[in-house]
Amino acid sequence: MPRPAVASSPGRRDLVVLWAGVAVLLPALLVSAAPISTIDLAYGIRAGALVLDGDGIQRVDTFTFTAAGMPWLNQQWLAQVVFAAAHRAGGWPALATLWAVIVVAIQALLWRAARSMGADARWAGVALLLGFVVAAQGIGLRAQVLGLLCLASLLALVADRRQHPARLLLAVPLLAAWANVHGSFPIGLALLGLAAVQDVAAHARPRAAIAVLIGASLATLANPFGVDIWRYVAAIGTDPTITRFVVEWRRTSPLDLAGAVFYGSVAAVVVLVAARARSPDRPSLTALAWLVGLAFLGAWAVRAVAWWGVGAAPAVAALLTAGAARRVGSMASAPVSQVGTRVGPSRAPIALVAALVLVLVAVQPIWRPSPDGAGIGSRMNDAPAGIARAVGEGAGGRPAARVFNAQRWGSWLELATPEVLVFADSRIELIPVTAWRDYILVSEGDARWREILDAWRVDFLVVALADQPALAALVRHDAGWQVTHEDADGLVAVRSAPLASGRTPPALTFELRPPRRDPS
Repeated sequence: MPRPAVASSPGRRDLVVLWAGVAVLLPALLVSAAPISTIDLAYGIRAGALVLDGDGIQRVDTFTFTAAGMPWLNQQWLAQVVFAAAHRAGGWPALATLWAVIVVAIQALLWRAARSMGADARWAGVALLLGFVVAAQGIGLRAQVLGLLCLASLLALVADRRQHPARLLLAVPLLAAWANVHGSFPIGLALLGLAAVQDVAAHARPRAAIAVLIGASLATLANPFGVDIWRYVAAIGTDPTITRFVVEWRRTSPLDLAGAVFYGSVAAVVVLVAARARSPDRPSLTALAWLVGLAFLGAWAVRAVAWWGVGAAPAVAALLTAGAARRVGSMASAPVSQVGTRVGPSRAPIALVAALVLVLVAVQPIWRPSPDGAGIGSRMNDAPAGIARAVGEGAGGRPAARVFNAQRWGSWLELATPEVLVFADSRIELIPVTAWRDYILVSEGDARWREILDAWRVDFLVVALADQPALAALVRHDAGWQVTHEDADGLVAVRSAPLASGRTPPALTFELRPPRRDPS
């Protein structure tokens, strides 16, 4: 049962408004100033557009020639539809604005969860801002950010289940949606499982919690691929090719900036938990299990650090509040369910929050699209507009032309030049290992680079100067290739003479090694 509302002074309500506004809007302002990466986004926009056009969910690969016709379990199809709809409505500026809106929603839901757990306004704001800093490297505009939104929504439902038990039923459709936007949905089931254990131990509506857990588990099967998405989730995190090629799938190292921030935050939480171990406000075993599980995920892979930053923030806020002196009737320490409404807030913090909202709206790129309409200028990464135009013009009369490309540009080329087939893109698990071996050899300028390109019947070369300098030097001085475009990003080359028919791939036997520079 919720406790009765308490009166509060204007100053205390001002504090809540101020911290809520800063904790929710400041992260959105930061992402509004950050560039959008197309690596995991652009190909998804194309796949989502196919669904919107009535072509259905892609089940086999049609974007590359190295994996053409191979089965593609496109588990993130619903996220792709969301991004494609935004792109179709307003281009890249609309996507940038959507990104800010998603971050606002995540922070607002985490605020609700923290306050429902008993966190005061000050510590809720501090914990949410620090959590965002920890999670920042994994909160880019891609399917994972929608997974983080699902987690924040579920945290709010679980934290508020005692005051509003019926709302927990929303976890069932939420998990159904989550299973169609990102492969992180098992984290949500783990949270529901811990909530059920806690309710059973406390004899607080345990049947309802167990029923929701069972319903949510079954709801994850409401997807186009059925139980196969569970196999996909289990396999992708242990795929050795992915961990060799993609930095964010490797174990988190304390020697880089993101890893140092992560391990520093984990150490701080350990100290905080230890300080509360003997107090009446010590964390429950289920809360500890939640924090330990998130910390393990963060250590296991760089990209999982974001789940620690987002998922741990409300619990950490409650722990910080438990260590501070509480005052009866204090708005700063009362959870949201206890706050009275007898005294309205003053205008100063409302004006500050309103100013933050206006700044957030003003900096959105929807007001300043690029002159050429191809993007939003410096706010996009891995989107070489000049390279894409050169490829499109060169392949204008050659449908399904084969392009050997720098891997990190594959996603962009698939969206910007859909008439061609690329060698590799961001779907690392889909491309055969033999193709990755050939990619490494060609990118490093191995003596067999011409044979490999001939074997794959490549029509165009798209070379990134920063990633493939050796290949760029060879192509510039090779009579078999003609450079048709070069800019600060890279070069485009086309064959000088038609490729002879009947070529077969060369026999290549060697160990798969990561490239000198990670393609991600």
